[in-house]
Amino acid sequence: MANNDTSITPANTITPEDIAFMDRVRSQKECAWCHGPMDTKAQSFFTWELICAPCWYKELEVQRKLKKQGKNIKEYENIGYVPEV
Repeated sequence: MANNDTSITPANTITPEDIAFMDRVRSQKECAWCHGPMDTKAQSFFTWELICAPCWYKELEVQRKLKKQGKNIKEYENIGYVPEV
């Protein structure tokens, strides 16, 4: 990687919103969907919620089923809910 300055965000560009988001990520102790422990964290593709790894894998299965049905997955990004398949 040759002098790609855009690959790393300089510390002086961190906004208060960034700090608030990271505080929320660090403080979340249970999954937004199953309310189980948050041993691992991932952002949902369909919502803005942080979810645990088992829920994330369930979400991937929904995405696979949508693709199999010929749906355009990009249309479902951040729609606010997990679609029925």
